[in-house]
Amino acid sequence: MRSRCCETGRSSGFTLLELVAVVGLLAMTAGLVAASLGGSSVAARQRRALEGLTTELLVTRIEAMRTGSERELRVVVGDESLRTSTSGRERSWPVKQLVGVASRQEFSARFDPSGRTSERAWNFTRQAEAANTLFVIEFDPVSGAPHLRRASERSPFTEDRP
Repeated sequence: MRSRCCETGRSSGFTLLELVAVVGLLAMTAGLVAASLGGSSVAARQRRALEGLTTELLVTRIEAMRTGSERELRVVVGDESLRTSTSGRERSWPVKQLVGVASRQEFSARFDPSGRTSERAWNFTRQAEAANTLFVIEFDPVSGAPHLRRASERSPFTEDRP
């Protein structure tokens, strides 16, 4: 006895063209997802490096207040990393495509015994987007404490003026 599908001359299942179309759509979707995740990992590494820099600035500030003497933190933004050094302590974070605005690749913050500094803000951007500031490390004008924020966020140190 023959099955009904064979009597009509058609078999059940997908055609080769349908399978190729589905596989192609899945490949394109996977490519888009991988590209979007790759871009966010660069931004995440940049954010982590700047968070580490902010922590080092805080530690240097606290050391200046604790010891009662001036402390300086030197920062170098290289092609592959962000490096800091102070009082025999060095740190490094792997990060690419991060530059200081106005091509400043070396920064230095000197904290006095009260924890204050003359620095006001350091701006950072990606190499390809030199006109767009991504992150800002601002120094509190009263206490000298550093604060990391996205450039699009409102500064905690400015007053709202009508």
